[in-house]
Amino acid sequence: MLKDFTLFSGSLPSPNLTCTGEKFNIQMSKCWLEANGYNTSDMRLNSTNSECFALREIVDGTSEMTLHRPLVISDCNTEAETNSSHVTYTNHLYIFAKKFSDQIRDDFVMDISCSEPLNLNASPNVTLGPAAKNGLTADGSYTVHMTAYKDNQFITQLSDSDTLYVGDTIYIAVVIPDLDANSFHLKVASIYASPTDPSSSKYYLLQNG
Repeated sequence: MLKDFTLFSGSLPSPNLTCTGEKFNIQMSKCWLEANGYNTSDMRLNSTNSECFALREIVDGTSEMTLHRPLVISDCNTEAETNSSHVTYTNHLYIFAKKFSDQIRDDFVMDISCSEPLNLNASPNVTLGPAAKNGLTADGSYTVHMTAYKDNQFITQLSDSDTLYVGDTIYIAVVIPDLDANSFHLKVASIYASPTDPSSSKYYLLQNG
């Protein structure tokens, strides 16, 4: 007995990939995938861990399947290669076809990659307050957290209401939480104080790293 089959042809998925400097960001129309024979619940990176699967997200009023995973070695089996100037993170995107007997559509596999320069410069312009933040741009963006403490155990934070005197010792913590420690190290090159923002007067607390 013959049975009718729906054979899908034409264009393949064309996911939108962006690299923010800290994540793979992948986006694909949910409606397009369903209309073209793909299983939207089975779109993932190169891992079967639950966090590596795409989730439905409303973007500008449209239903999209999206993935947001950090650029970290081994996350969803992400790999990295480093040359003299850049580190490149690579993975595979899988979009599996529906498995109905009356539909024929090949599974889709796509290599994805994000490259970041090895030398990144962050210049937070901050007041001496707790957890000050600023962005860093180098083909992407990271968040820099800078916090001042009263003690060398990094427990009691300084605030704008605290009074400091010449000769006082303070302790500064600078952290980029999403930075891949396997490929990057954070170096604080300089810290300075100024009477106003902006100001031509700079009083350096730290210079030349």
